[in-house]
Amino acid sequence: MSEHAPDPGSASESTAPDPAEPARWSVRRRLQVGGGAIGLVAIVVAVVLMRPPSAYADIADCGELFTEELLTEVHLEEPGVSVEENDPPGPGLGSEQNRYCVDAELGQFTADIYFHSPDTRSDRYEELQERITENRGRAEGSAALDEQDRLAELDDPPRYVATEIEDIDAGEGGFAAVYEAQEEPDTPSLDTGEAEAVSTFARAEFRTRNIYVRISYLEASDERRGSSMLGTITVTRLAEALEARIDETSTKDSV
Repeated sequence: MSEHAPDPGSASESTAPDPAEPARWSVRRRLQVGGGAIGLVAIVVAVVLMRPPSAYADIADCGELFTEELLTEVHLEEPGVSVEENDPPGPGLGSEQNRYCVDAELGQFTADIYFHSPDTRSDRYEELQERITENRGRAEGSAALDEQDRLAELDDPPRYVATEIEDIDAGEGGFAAVYEAQEEPDTPSLDTGEAEAVSTFARAEFRTRNIYVRISYLEASDERRGSSMLGTITVTRLAEALEARIDETSTKDSV
């Protein structure tokens, strides 16, 4: 045999495929496909999480919202508590419907409930969220000016100044504040029509989907010079219970 004849083994070694190669390709392929699927799922989940919750399609009336059970839950089960629906005292702030629920007998609380179009979901309820941010900002601003004794510098100082502000577990951006009069006002109490000095009151505000809520609470007349803590606790309980009641009684928009 010629010494230049090719080695039979060299040809087979150079051309035979490595049996391990297809396995490595298969594993790599599966990893690529699996990784792509996981990435797609992550994107879908992120999109779903970013979408705001469905809007409410309606709002119940005051009688359905402030049930005897709810009033008992927040320790307002006194025989004199009677919640009625009155005409709103002011504009609806762009809302489609406005509920004005009042404790007509004792005059201890009012609830302004603003129902906005379900279409506000398209911009993630931005306008309503901005309103609660602005209202909290005003409360914090008045509190800061009061602490610095700078209210007298204002041309038109606020009649009431926030003295305590805290977050509450109601809706988005919910907060409660205690407001004190800068001078003794002689104004009618909440819907009793009788003139009396309202020196301090507690208020809670929150947004739940396309509904904006503002609740004001006064202590009983013989306690209004007392601790503001009870007022804050009560208005917070009212806000949290009302949010749950709104969710129970309102229909979710299907869009």
